[in-house]
Amino acid sequence: MRIRLPLLGKNFRGSSPNNSIHLPTGEVLYADQVFRECYVQVDDAWLEANLIPLELVDLDIILGMDWLEKHHASVDCFRKEVTLRSPEQPKVIFGENVESSYLSYLCYCS
Repeated sequence: MRIRLPLLGKNFRGSSPNNSIHLPTGEVLYADQVFRECYVQVDDAWLEANLIPLELVDLDIILGMDWLEKHHASVDCFRKEVTLRSPEQPKVIFGENVESSYLSYLCYCS
């Protein structure tokens, strides 16, 4: 999986220094920047996201429950697949057993 982030200056908005992100490890990170109205390309779909830069190792991007809900995601644990049915975008299926599961992300902010 690859992520490329070009210059993201236009929609930068400072956030409250009290914004905290709780990781599954129990670690808490504090965010002071949000890039709003960015788009993440997943296959042929361009899906809106608000991006918060974090100092993480081994992770390029985390798309949380709010993002999954916004893009009408269905998670099939048995098949190990995620299906995205975002309005006005092509349906995207990715997972362990899907032939076209190589994901390449391109993110941009307008």
